[in-house]
Amino acid sequence: QHDPQLTPDGRLWGVDNQGAGPNRARMLRYDLRGAKVDRTWAGSPEHPFYTRTCGHAQQLPGGNLLVVSSKQGTVFELTPDNEVVWTYTVPDTLTAQNGRSHISRIFEFQRVPLGASAGWLHGPRAAPGR
Repeated sequence: QHDPQLTPDGRLWGVDNQGAGPNRARMLRYDLRGAKVDRTWAGSPEHPFYTRTCGHAQQLPGGNLLVVSSKQGTVFELTPDNEVVWTYTVPDTLTAQNGRSHISRIFEFQRVPLGASAGWLHGPRAAPGR
């Protein structure tokens, strides 16, 4: 199990790496007050979900869930009805010394609010003349 994330409404999201069977992972949301799992997502034929290690989830303000499948090098966003609304997969692979190709891994991904980068891009070090 990886990266538990507490939501504002008192639930806990987490990645269950082997809970959906061999070569299948799932996302679980656990209701701490009711002491039960109240939402799961284990992928679909169109959007398989497997990460043997790691994984990450971020509950978004509108109720969607941002999910990282570390091993696949993929990030996707799920609606509350478990519909995948967009996907990003790392386009590059790495070639090891033994000649085998490996997908670049993603360990964490965060949704940044619109306009939040202004401070990063225009901080004191980025000012003209410095």
